[in-house]
Amino acid sequence: MTLSEAQNRTGEVVQSVSRAVRLLRCFAESEVESMTLTELAHRTGLHLTTAHRLLRTLCAESVLAYSQASERYSLGPMTLRLGRSAAEFSGLDHVAPLLRRLVDDTGETAGFSTREGAMVRTMVTVESEQPLRFDGRSQTRTPMHISAAGKALLAFGPQPLAEAVAALGRLPASTDRTLTTFRALEADLAVSRARGYTVCDEEQFVGVRAYGAPLLDEHGIARAAIAVIGPTARLTDARVPDVVASVQAAAAALTRVLHLERLG
Repeated sequence: MTLSEAQNRTGEVVQSVSRAVRLLRCFAESEVESMTLTELAHRTGLHLTTAHRLLRTLCAESVLAYSQASERYSLGPMTLRLGRSAAEFSGLDHVAPLLRRLVDDTGETAGFSTREGAMVRTMVTVESEQPLRFDGRSQTRTPMHISAAGKALLAFGPQPLAEAVAALGRLPASTDRTLTTFRALEADLAVSRARGYTVCDEEQFVGVRAYGAPLLDEHGIARAAIAVIGPTARLTDARVPDVVASVQAAAAALTRVLHLERLG
């Protein structure tokens, strides 16, 4: 049982704090910079007056900022300071330089990701300088079964593979090569676990291939993952040994400098 589950069971969770966190989570899960009171209340299921009261408090503490001109809320200076501190103390400030080295080694876009439920969030992306490249963005969320990083988190996660796959629920197709059955995905993850890396071969986008590797904690559980993504015309079978070696080396380097226990 996790601490949050234990607190819920014993009634130790403070409702107002929980609701405020729900409001803040909207900004973590959204791809827009700011939102209105109505949008935030709708996303959280809070009554407008409750949401308004909490938002005013968060603004008073500089956790959020409010623009009277646009009537929209955005992250405030305190949140930005917390983010910088979290990046420094967790080691995340090392991610971009090491991904840049991976991009230089492979010539392809590289990303660092963590899990969010049945999704994988790309926290940091460093793009290739090739004219034809995968145009990735940081802070995007992708279904785990169509992501090399997502597959790495599943294949090396804490659950047995069958349970991990079933917990995802429906596996919608993005291309005709997407693995859409539990049996096919479980078999793919078993192969990935045995060889130490994952492949996403045109399963998210036609003409795009990716190779991923997990960042394992002291118990051998994946807490994050990295991947190299590029066009199939360049990420050919002949390049697999070199590309995979570079991805695994970068994963090992990041494992040494990150505090993985703080990533989930």
